Amino acid sequence: MGPHSCAGIFANRFTFKVPAAFKKRLWRNAVVTRVPSELAALRRRQSGRNCIINVRIVRFIFTITDTQTTILMANPTETRIQRITVSQLSASHKSFYQKAQAAVTSRNADYAIQMLLPIVVEHPGFLEGRKLLRKAEAIKNGAPKKVTMKMLVGFRGKVQKDPLAAIRELEEKTFITEPFHTEAAEMLHEAAIAVGDLDLAAFALQTVIDGHKGHPKMMHKLGEHFMSIGRADQAVEVYQELIKLEPHDGAAARGLTNAQAQATLNAKNWSSATSAKELLKDQDETAELELDARTGMTRDQLEQMLTRWSAKYEANPNDLQVVRKVADICMRLEDFDTAAQYFDWAATLNPADGGLKQQAVNARNRATDRKIEELEKTIEANPTGPDAERLKQELYECRAVGTEERIASAKKAADSNPTDAGLRFNLGAEYFRAGKHSEAIPELQKAKNNPGYRVRALGMLGKCYAEKNMLDLARNQFQDALKEVSLMDETKKSLLYDLGILCERMDDKATALDYLKQIYEADYGYRDVAQKVESAYADS
Repeated sequence: MGPHSCAGIFANRFTFKVPAAFKKRLWRNAVVTRVPSELAALRRRQSGRNCIINVRIVRFIFTITDTQTTILMANPTETRIQRITVSQLSASHKSFYQKAQAAVTSRNADYAIQMLLPIVVEHPGFLEGRKLLRKAEAIKNGAPKKVTMKMLVGFRGKVQKDPLAAIRELEEKTFITEPFHTEAAEMLHEAAIAVGDLDLAAFALQTVIDGHKGHPKMMHKLGEHFMSIGRADQAVEVYQELIKLEPHDGAAARGLTNAQAQATLNAKNWSSATSAKELLKDQDETAELELDARTGMTRDQLEQMLTRWSAKYEANPNDLQVVRKVADICMRLEDFDTAAQYFDWAATLNPADGGLKQQAVNARNRATDRKIEELEKTIEANPTGPDAERLKQELYECRAVGTEERIASAKKAADSNPTDAGLRFNLGAEYFRAGKHSEAIPELQKAKNNPGYRVRALGMLGKCYAEKNMLDLARNQFQDALKEVSLMDETKKSLLYDLGILCERMDDKATALDYLKQIYEADYGYRDVAQKVESAYADS
């Protein structure tokens, strides 16, 4: 039984029919996701097959599914987007769309935009037309701009006040010249959710990801979006691609684990049960999957889970989902060596999934890192002990082996796809961590041309140049990176700090103080900024 939807616009009273089968479920399972202050004024009563709602608010949307009902409360100016297909267009609009298709094929972008923009503005729910329009805009404007020209200061208020108008304005004023504008895409995502178009919300993020050939922030957001709307299988795909770009992203690894658990849960089809016994079995398995998907489990709970899944693995060692699950549990138990072996086997079962190979590498790296930490703690606890020299030599060798393994793995991945900016950045980052700054520079220079990695690549390039005592070049990289960051977040504070320290090295104390003061005004406790700034004022 598929989802049923209803939307209405009303002043004080609106009567809508609810099928008898859903009448009780509507109120029993209602989940209010956005609650305005006017909710206190809402009264409801049921009368036969009708539900009468007396309200002061103007609009609501609710969707009835097999599992829950969601009620979205919105402001008076908001209206729900109606999904439009090509077949539903007027004859003239259909003709315009067909002409636009031909124009895009022949790369006549201006003509295609001229045909499509009025249709998309009039019918915001015509997603097929919006996708074609974005292709035309990409042809006309080329690759994503390194620096977005349009600043959308104050526009978020428009999204909250009138999301439908905001969707139209973004299309007419921003995407037409910057189709991959990241901030505009985030606002389109928020506005689309506000008017109930979840596919448009996903498209807003996917456009930036595709245009930038990978954008970690947007990929995280898209994975979370798919999980929030029950599309765990699509979330799995997003997180797998994200891990390929960001092998050391712990949040992505956790997201993938949760998405895989939920996808397995969603795949259970109770309607196929032919007996009460089978239904109870499915219910038990579903409850088990829900338990396994929980976060914050104790070690004992994780070990019990591992015992259950290990038994399933013994029964069928070629079940990819089971192998992945055992590997994920081993990672959560921090048994990294064992996890790597299971990820290796999973990669053998599914050679096309490069993310599995990367997860195996990540697990081995985690194992090496932990061994290094343990050796460091042992040496620190007894630096003059009888085994100190042996342990120091072991630590040195472990660090060297770990570094070489990381570099070799990153280089192999980058060589397999030389145009992938994310893999180039990872290789440059591994070279940088190993102190191989000359090797890191060309990789980071390639990565900085991709907007998704530009800021981090520029920041790391600045540090490489600083290590090589090329201070003027280092300053240029930090300053270029700062131009890309508007909010005073951790990234901007780090860049300002690095610039401040660099200017101190260049004996430009006044400029150094200016950079540090920007941090001081926003975050008093950041590193030693307060001490440096206050000391400078005391000395003056």
